[in-house]
Amino acid sequence: MLIFFSLILLFRRFAPWILRFFISCLFKKVQEQQSQQKDQPKTTTKPKKTKTSSKDLGEYIDYEEID
Repeated sequence: MLIFFSLILLFRRFAPWILRFFISCLFKKVQEQQSQQKDQPKTTTKPKKTKTSSKDLGEYIDYEEID
């Protein structure tokens, strides 16, 4: 029981430092990826959207309500 509580106390003591370390590592990775993306020219083009004609959609049917 004493070991369990001592581990909890140690975790509470060192958890903020461990989290800061991991967050800083992730932040550095994101910055590196962004700098690499800025260096590469953007070559993707957006596909052109074509409008479908209303002739291909079919016939309009007006339904009547039945009481």
